[in-house]
Amino acid sequence: MSRVVVLRSVHTLADQVRACRRGDERAMEWVFRQLSPRMMGVCRRYLYRHDLAQEALSGGFARAFDQLDTLREDQKFEGWLKAIVVRECIDTLRREQRYLFAEDPGLLPDIGLAPVGEDSMAAGDLLKIIDALPAGYRTVFNLYAVEGYSHGEIADMLGISESTSKTQYKKARAAIQTRLPEASKETSYGSC
Repeated sequence: MSRVVVLRSVHTLADQVRACRRGDERAMEWVFRQLSPRMMGVCRRYLYRHDLAQEALSGGFARAFDQLDTLREDQKFEGWLKAIVVRECIDTLRREQRYLFAEDPGLLPDIGLAPVGEDSMAAGDLLKIIDALPAGYRTVFNLYAVEGYSHGEIADMLGISESTSKTQYKKARAAIQTRLPEASKETSYGSC
């Protein structure tokens, strides 16, 4: 009696990206399955609606697969893809006209965020606070604080002035920080 043993080859992301360059659709599917959860997280940081995030995710992967010939090193695919997905999210915001970049700080809206309790403060709670920001605040905050772009780069990407980027970031931080002290006052020990 003989046994059939199926050996699966171990594929790295770089191996799969090389296969994608050759047009291998199975490799593209593998890459999508491996990276789409992380890239969806990126999309959700920028886009309020789930359907828009899915659209940006699909568009980002399609753009990446179409532009694979511009990728210099297969090992850096994930970072390169993330940059493409971020730009796809910004393009989606532009199409949806969902962000407001006011040049005059006096024109910035009051955002009215609900406080979050300190004892229950977790990454998800902070993400909810950030998600409740107006799209302009949220976009600049994510690009600067999370992605690490400079205000000059953000201004170029979004078609705004560098001072507007700085103002939006400052206002976003202030809005987030105002929620945090309120949250510390509302602990489960003394809140009504």
